Amino acid sequence: MAEKRPAEDEVDDVKAKKRWQVFAHATSIIKVYVGKDKVDYQVHESVLVQCSWFKKCLSSGMREQQEKKIDLEEDDADDIDILLRWLYGEKEVNVERDILRVASAYNTADKYRLPELQNALIDTARKICVAHRLNPREAMIVWGGAPEGSKLRTLMVNQLHYDICTSSEEYKSEGEKVGPYGRELITLMEEKPDMAHALYWKMHKWANTGNRNRQQTPVNPGTAGACFYHVHVDGKRCA
Repeated sequence: MAEKRPAEDEVDDVKAKKRWQVFAHATSIIKVYVGKDKVDYQVHESVLVQCSWFKKCLSSGMREQQEKKIDLEEDDADDIDILLRWLYGEKEVNVERDILRVASAYNTADKYRLPELQNALIDTARKICVAHRLNPREAMIVWGGAPEGSKLRTLMVNQLHYDICTSSEEYKSEGEKVGPYGRELITLMEEKPDMAHALYWKMHKWANTGNRNRQQTPVNPGTAGACFYHVHVDGKRCA
């Protein structure tokens, strides 16, 4: 089993040294170095090979198999920490209210083909959006970091659409009372035209089909069926 993480006030010190080391004699230990700072994780091989990406590295005669070492220089240590904890059986993703951290971890889970972790992370993102209104600036960052067709992009557009329709005053960008998110929405439209285009058509479609009587509100992505935002392997839907 993995050692418990240090207390919150010790986190910075731990990051500067080694994080979350695992010592056991039952299986081989693989050294995993993450990021340019080469944050060091020591992980059971039997845990890593639950992920097909790591299994391939450690079973195909590659250098990683011979040296029992994997370098993940392009990844973020916090994202890999979430990924490894998931492989060790910690199925509750605890990132408090940081939508950007969730999105970054989601993209990492996508990279390493862990759809169940992706689904847990997007459920966490939806909960955050229910508790705290989505900031257009953060939505823009999430959109920019996600690949085309990502469920994260769908969630960002749908959540902004819902928030604008239900709290339009907060998104006003002109007049005497400029909403707290008004200027950020303008920035989004200027800097992420592809996202602005998707948002426009979402609102246009709703205005012409889902809101004919002008009294309805869009479905809240945070409380709607989770399956819509989930990744389904081999076309299998959620149970």
